[in-house]
Amino acid sequence: MPILSPGFLLDEHVPASIGALLAERGHSCQRVQDLLAPGTPDRVVHETANDLGLILVTWNVRDFHGFASRFPKAGLLFFRCSEVDGKQRMDETLDLIIYEWNNILDVGHPGPMIVEIRTDVVRLLHRKMASQSTAA
Repeated sequence: MPILSPGFLLDEHVPASIGALLAERGHSCQRVQDLLAPGTPDRVVHETANDLGLILVTWNVRDFHGFASRFPKAGLLFFRCSEVDGKQRMDETLDLIIYEWNNILDVGHPGPMIVEIRTDVVRLLHRKMASQSTAA
């Protein structure tokens, strides 16, 4: 099966350097401010990413993390490092992110992929949907 390239939705405060890097690497990239009005509630931003099947990129983990399990088609990629380090860390981990995104598609995983990028570690989480029950 061919490797599919996910699209990305950049939150309002994501530096332009992240979008430039994604574009240089051949990924489609949209900015929240090009699709939605300034100050649109975070839940609507995440819902838009879900509707478009995009990975939402943000530094605002506090507001978005709680929504992640409600949106099965949107990935969430958040940074817990400085914006200066963000571009380098994204460049270093992008192939892994693409691999995992495709892995989720291949197995039909029933929930979103969440990626946490820190200065010294990357965590990939696969969440079950909020409405799913777990077997005891």
